Amino acid sequence: METANQARVDALEAEYQSKKVSRDQLAATIPTAIVKEYESIRRARKGTGLTKMAKAGSGYRCTACNVQLPMHVAQQVHQASKVVRCPSCGRILWKGE
Repeated sequence: METANQARVDALEAEYQSKKVSRDQLAATIPTAIVKEYESIRRARKGTGLTKMAKAGSGYRCTACNVQLPMHVAQQVHQASKVVRCPSCGRILWKGE
């Protein structure tokens, strides 16, 4: 049973290292200041530094904290000219696809 468990741990470690390499390559294409801001938020918010903005009735809400967003915040997210954070939880808002 210990050898099976060790094999599972080794497989998970290999998968983690593979995903870490992909993540580091992607992070290299993003401005350093934004990556640092994201990492800071992620550490403060238990692993979630980015969240999607979702349509909710006639407005929009943060999917992480479920707070209704002010219209000017939603407009800034849609314009995508700068990094916009949720006024309630502080996570970076993403408009989705």
